[in-house]
Amino acid sequence: MKTFRLIAMVVAMLFATALQAESLYEKGANAYNNGDYARALEIFEKQLKSHPNDNYALGYVGAIAVINKEADKAIENLNKAITRTSDDEDNAEFWVWLHDTLATAHLLAGDTIAAIDDMSVVIDWQPDVYSYDRRGTLRQNMHLNEEALADFNEVLNLDPENVNAYVGLGYVYINMHERERASDSFLYAAKFEPDAENRERWLKIAEDVKELQWEVENTERDVTPEDEFQYPVFVGGRNALLTYVNNEAANRVQPPLGVKVVVDCLVDQKGYVAEAKIVEGHNEEIDAIAIEICKALPVFRPAMVENEPADCWYQIPIKF
Repeated sequence: MKTFRLIAMVVAMLFATALQAESLYEKGANAYNNGDYARALEIFEKQLKSHPNDNYALGYVGAIAVINKEADKAIENLNKAITRTSDDEDNAEFWVWLHDTLATAHLLAGDTIAAIDDMSVVIDWQPDVYSYDRRGTLRQNMHLNEEALADFNEVLNLDPENVNAYVGLGYVYINMHERERASDSFLYAAKFEPDAENRERWLKIAEDVKELQWEVENTERDVTPEDEFQYPVFVGGRNALLTYVNNEAANRVQPPLGVKVVVDCLVDQKGYVAEAKIVEGHNEEIDAIAIEICKALPVFRPAMVENEPADCWYQIPIKF
């Protein structure tokens, strides 16, 4: 009888612990989903103190570190969560979420190649429009042109009217100096774009690309890329860069002010803008927006000195 009672008590305690843990997860997940990341972090870190190998708690802590832009902490916790999660169908949704979040963490750390590898794992489990589009964009940013084309074409196989895929193809074709294909891709993007303002944007780029055709054929630097020194290159070239930053400015400042701000950007050896400073400013608010736009630019192909990547200051004018 005593043995029976003891077993019953142990079972009851285990059941109570399981309920408590379930309640803890629910509270933490609700806080996370409601944007109360501080509360969610508090809950999941408390769970990790008693259960340091809890893969769900590790995953959420890693995801919150991404939101807080703590790349190293995010990568450490997400990798631990992945190690402790079996890659089977029962965990498929969580497994995909971990790798997708890890891709963002690697981007925060400036490691785009690792982020591409993360998205490849996601695609193994979830070969959908979002996953191919994200990996395609990352490959495009790294000038992995053939691979990016394959991803964007996979998107179009799944969704033949996908605007993002046509835009991605356009930028890849610009990078490959295939101007006709690039222009056609932006025209398709405009055709399927539901937003009038963006539609005009894609049409404008399609026209700009045609002008860029002459520029590429007649610019010595494009013909002889083996120069001892090469400036950083934005995906699509200088015209695409100016279009990008001016569109970003237009999205943040309405109505247009008719002013120009010039920013000096330090493009590091990985192609990221590591530092930005105002050369010609307007006022504190506009200058801060210009710095923000430049620091958030997609990755460049870095400057090359003697065929080796190098840090380089690069000046960018932005129209507000």
